[in-house]
Amino acid sequence: GSALRLLEQEAGLKSAQLTDIVRQREQYRQAVAYLSQGRVEAGLNVLDDLQWIHEVHDPKQRYERIAAEYLQATEAGKSVLVVSPTHAESDKVTQAIRDTLQREGKIGADRASVLKLTNRHVTLAERQDGVNYTTGDVVVFTQNATGFQKGTRLTVGVDPIPLHLANRFSVYRASEIKLAEGDQVRITANALTADGHRVNNGQVFTVRQIA
Repeated sequence: GSALRLLEQEAGLKSAQLTDIVRQREQYRQAVAYLSQGRVEAGLNVLDDLQWIHEVHDPKQRYERIAAEYLQATEAGKSVLVVSPTHAESDKVTQAIRDTLQREGKIGADRASVLKLTNRHVTLAERQDGVNYTTGDVVVFTQNATGFQKGTRLTVGVDPIPLHLANRFSVYRASEIKLAEGDQVRITANALTADGHRVNNGQVFTVRQIA
């Protein structure tokens, strides 16, 4: 951006480029190189040769296999990241993993439900038009605005939504997640807890006790 250009032109800051892949090795490195070049088919073929791609057409069997492999990896002391293409798919995979962890006694029984807000990522133009809202959506102000403080929440269908302030808020889909002792929770936005402690995007916490 402009700041970087000023540093280069006025302060003599020299830029550098990372051109070599140093983290991955052998065939994995080649696959990453292909994918970074936009050669998706070639990259996937290499990963397939490594037997790292598995197709499971039945959804139930797919979720159960993901859950079983998650349990196996975590028991081996590995860090695991499960990525899903949609929020709906993510919810199903998460439920399968939690069911497996509960059967194995790795986490306790569900003892609480908390509100989960999933960003709908609607554009400013879409936020300015009421037709793009669904009853139950939650509007969260990300900046102070006339009559509203940063962090204020409004619920579509319950509260009037100030569409003229659409540049000051984001829109979320509301749902509930169940929690048990032993669950891991990942923070997805910088925020303050109810008792004033700061939490940052990406932090992971383990539920130790539910009162």
